[in-house]
Amino acid sequence: MNEAKKRLDKNLEKIKLTTGLLQEGKIVTFSGIFVYSNRTFVSKQLGMNYKRLGRLASNPDPLRIREIRAIARFFKVPSKTISSIILNQLESGSTKLKK
Repeated sequence: MNEAKKRLDKNLEKIKLTTGLLQEGKIVTFSGIFVYSNRTFVSKQLGMNYKRLGRLASNPDPLRIREIRAIARFFKVPSKTISSIILNQLESGSTKLKK
């Protein structure tokens, strides 16, 4: 198996893990997504600038509704789930990435 295929498989496994944790309610902040998922991979899949996604992970306030919906579709969770973790992060003032 070549290196590119191995990286893709590893990233897809991380996405599955993140999806499961989101569905179970174990990820409670937007930045928590990127503790488990590769931000580079997610940004490429969403067609979003990597640096912007990094800023949004720290402060998701500027996220647009269409971006929230795209993120929710990518992780196969309801938009309400992503909206909730964004609000949790904004209300708690949390910007730390915790596992």
